[in-house]
Amino acid sequence: MPRFARPATWLLLAAWLTSMVLINGTPAGAVAPTLFVDKNNSSCSDSGAGTQTQPFCTIGKAASIAVAGQTVTVNAGSYAEDVNPANSGTATSLIVFTAASGATVTVLGQTNGWTVSGRSFIKIHGFAVTQTTGPGISVSSSSNITIDSNHVSFSGQPISGLSAKGILVTGSSNSLIVGNQTDHNSDAGISLGSGNTGMEIKNNVSFSNASQFVRIAPGIETSSGGTTIDGNITHDNEDSGINVYSGATNNLIFNNVAYHNSDHGIDTLNATGQRYISNSVYNNVTSGLNMEGNSSGGTMANNISVDNGINSPRTVGDIRVDSNSASGTTIDFDIAFYHTASTLISWAGVSYATLQQFQTAVPSQEVHGIQADPLWKSAGVGDFHIVAGSPAIDSANSGVSGESLTDADGNPRVDDPATPNTGAGPRAYDDRGAYEFQPAANTPPVAALTVTPSSGVAPLAVTADASASTDTDSTPISTYRFDFGDGTIVGPQTASAATHTYGVPGTYAVTVTVTGWVTVPPWWSSMVTL
Repeated sequence: MPRFARPATWLLLAAWLTSMVLINGTPAGAVAPTLFVDKNNSSCSDSGAGTQTQPFCTIGKAASIAVAGQTVTVNAGSYAEDVNPANSGTATSLIVFTAASGATVTVLGQTNGWTVSGRSFIKIHGFAVTQTTGPGISVSSSSNITIDSNHVSFSGQPISGLSAKGILVTGSSNSLIVGNQTDHNSDAGISLGSGNTGMEIKNNVSFSNASQFVRIAPGIETSSGGTTIDGNITHDNEDSGINVYSGATNNLIFNNVAYHNSDHGIDTLNATGQRYISNSVYNNVTSGLNMEGNSSGGTMANNISVDNGINSPRTVGDIRVDSNSASGTTIDFDIAFYHTASTLISWAGVSYATLQQFQTAVPSQEVHGIQADPLWKSAGVGDFHIVAGSPAIDSANSGVSGESLTDADGNPRVDDPATPNTGAGPRAYDDRGAYEFQPAANTPPVAALTVTPSSGVAPLAVTADASASTDTDSTPISTYRFDFGDGTIVGPQTASAATHTYGVPGTYAVTVTVTGWVTVPPWWSSMVTL
């Protein structure tokens, strides 16, 4: 058989060099992701393209052309406009209107600052809206609208027929009003009219709203059912902090703070199935937590209500449920307290000065109620966080319908190791009121040790003293363990000192280990010489 030479094997080595080409601009037929508005830019033009170098002069121009996926960024200035978006966004591509970062953008002086009608998936963020003749922001017949972090003030005038709400939403669905400040409007700060569904009013601050000619201006109000109202602060309003009106059934109202309002803290009139859960209510002119008219089937749980309705010109009580609302209504796990003697609870037309009187007369209600000072941090300046030792700590019912996994600050429910768990439900450590007590970080204790005498002649009796050891968190030092260095160990013990007698001359290291709620206890060593 002939022999063949093996063919040579070739290895081809190749190198690649990639270079990037960047082309600025928007491809033909595509929309710019951002439209810019800057009335103070000398190059602004409403007939231009709305670019950063040639922005629009008015928000209205951008609103007339913005489509799904676009953001309209508005630079600082005062814009005398009633902005009416012409298009809707989509679930995955909102139309966003936002003030530029760090800019104060004021929309003022027209019928409304914003009018959104028949639109969906729009977000309005970061504007100051003021001095409108109608509502500062008006939304109607729309869905999935987000009104976020705006400041709405001085809507309407405090004159009969000329008053106006700060934010008004009617006939709309699945929308969010979050993080806004509404103040000094001549009617309600935030109002949900009729026909809304799937709404949430969250983390807003609403205060000093007043019509002046008649008491009609609350901080927040709703005439729509199925609404969630959570994490809001309402104070010093002409009417109640939060009002629920006729027909607005099955609302969930939790983690709110309402104080110094001229009527109730939280009030329901002729609306069934309301849930008041984990709210903090203080020093309102009339009853603090109130259900009246035909407002049966309600639930109050885990609330704190203090000093409401004292010398009231109308209703009284930290908690009040009138005779037409008591049917099917339950109240439990609430804290009610007065610094000045007054009606604590008004139930079905009967007033009770103490919790014990109420529990005796109506044994099925407030079985786990507490009459005690909740130990708020500083109610006088509007700080309703609870401090260590509060009866609210680890005593709520986490199983009640509507109890949240987080508090008004967004903090999680946590177990305070220094407080016994007396609550109920899957977590027996939830706190009552709008704020969850946050124990100090669990830091290790700091050991300190003195041995006296530190030298002498055998036999020598010494005392090891660790009483200067410290533990600055919420869990104190639990045990002390002394090692005298000659094989003698005393403890662990709760006493902070120990004695020992050395019989053999030598030099000994004395060590103390102090243990708090830590896995590795710190120690301290001292020397004894004989």
